[in-house]
Amino acid sequence: MERLASRALAEAPWVLLVGTDSPGLPPEILAAAKASLEHHDAVVGPAEDGGFYLLGLRRIDDGHLADLPWSSPQTLQATLTRLGERGFSVAALPLHADVDELEDLQRLSVRLRATPGLAPSTATLLTSRGVRR
Repeated sequence: MERLASRALAEAPWVLLVGTDSPGLPPEILAAAKASLEHHDAVVGPAEDGGFYLLGLRRIDDGHLADLPWSSPQTLQATLTRLGERGFSVAALPLHADVDELEDLQRLSVRLRATPGLAPSTATLLTSRGVRR
């Protein structure tokens, strides 16, 4: 993730890293993230499980994301601490779900049934796998 962010920032003034485990992320959240980077060094989208679904940056240092407790309830807090230690101003986005566990997948399936067209490729895959009926 750090290498990807560094490469992007070599060519652009900011980068948004979005988790692939957040299908159906509303476009308004992406717009809010971009707008936040006009006034902050970073923007974080907190996930319900203690991680994050989005990290936006205007700069990144070597080792910035090294040795964080990935895939744990402490991921978000450790990332925020690291950003603060490095002098980043940080904006927060609304809480959003990501898919890490079977229960998350089941909730997503219900959400996709309730909102047709939300994440059509994901809905098709879930249907083909018998998760979504």
